Amino acid sequence: EIRGFGTFKVRGRRSRMARNPRTGDAVRVPSRAVPVFKPSKHLRARVARLELPDDDEE
Repeated sequence: EIRGFGTFKVRGRRSRMARNPRTGDAVRVPSRAVPVFKPSKHLRARVARLELPDDDEE
C-alpha cells in the first residue's frame, strides 16, 4: 500500500482456452498470478480533475 496513491494485490487468473493466431489451433493457457492495482480515492479525484487536450489540435 502506498498512502494516497493506491494498493497493489496479487490475484489468480483461471486457466482458459485461447487460439493460436498463426495456426488457429485451440491452446490451453494455464492459470497464473497477476498483479492488480487499486487507486486510492485521492488519486481518482486528482485524475478526474485533469483537463485533457482536444484531439482535434494535433
